Amino acid sequence: MRRLLGPAAACVLVMTACGGSAEPPSWFAQRTELPSCGIDDFRSDDSPDVEARRCFQDAFAADRPAELTLVQYGDEGEYGRAHFRVLGGARYEIVEQHFDGPSGGSGLLGWARSECDRFVFSDDPGESAGTPSTNWEGECEQVDYVSA
Repeated sequence: MRRLLGPAAACVLVMTACGGSAEPPSWFAQRTELPSCGIDDFRSDDSPDVEARRCFQDAFAADRPAELTLVQYGDEGEYGRAHFRVLGGARYEIVEQHFDGPSGGSGLLGWARSECDRFVFSDDPGESAGTPSTNWEGECEQVDYVSA
């Protein structure tokens, strides 16, 4: 299956801050620590982190708890940190932090949590190959959002 949009376009959400707290919600701050496959930052010299992506795909296939953090950027300088999580027992979630771009000036916009039936991995031959996507085929549903 060929993807037309890269994970940055699919994952980074531009949200409007509606007031709120700078403190992360408990479901974000107190989430269970899982074995980390690594951090794949799309602007890093180490990107793409093929080993981290493979580690996470293997954990997903084995239903073994693991986490992969993707740092992705939008066209306006906004960015997000998406923590893709295999919880075990066929349970999957994504917890995210969303940040505004330099022109917005507000910094942190908020936190989001989605529950997923599965993850879909990009099969693009480019830099996004092997990354999990955020709700590409309707596999995830946002269940929590808190603005900063």
